[in-house]
Amino acid sequence: MSIDLVAAALWLPLQPARKLVLIALCERANLQTGKCWPGRFEIAARASLSERRVSPHLAALERAGYLEKPKPGIRRLGETTVRTVVVKRILTEGEAARQAFLSRRQGLKDESSHEADLQGTFAATLGDENDGLGDVGGQQLTRRDADNRHNRLEPSEEPSHARASRSSASSDDVLSLRKHGSPA
Repeated sequence: MSIDLVAAALWLPLQPARKLVLIALCERANLQTGKCWPGRFEIAARASLSERRVSPHLAALERAGYLEKPKPGIRRLGETTVRTVVVKRILTEGEAARQAFLSRRQGLKDESSHEADLQGTFAATLGDENDGLGDVGGQQLTRRDADNRHNRLEPSEEPSHARASRSSASSDDVLSLRKHGSPA
């Protein structure tokens, strides 16, 4: 098992189901040789696919160059195919995709730094007491409101299970009054 191989495969620009098939293979692959032998049943279970849907994804991964074609040979019934993932390609392309993402993200941060500075200045002028979090239901919600919101429930906001238990308790009280004639 190689966590590095799985991590690199996560960055590859593949369709989601195809990526899951590749990850299922990478998880079982030897990092030096790339050999792995999970059967279609195991790959299907790990990728949340049916066995029929695994074969087209394996073929597409072979065409894309992430898997080598299995060597033809005589196999016994129930014996799985030995597959070989192309370790070097997955590691290099995965790392390149990760670096491209990080540089794009950094570029976006640089472009929006002026906007973020303005927002930070605005929040600083409000102070801790009135840290504006936005408009909620026509009212300006502050951080203190957001922190205390769970402590104060309006009657209409009372959880349904609390209303149900309160109403069942009152019906028990009514039954008790009918049987005994006075409250306990």
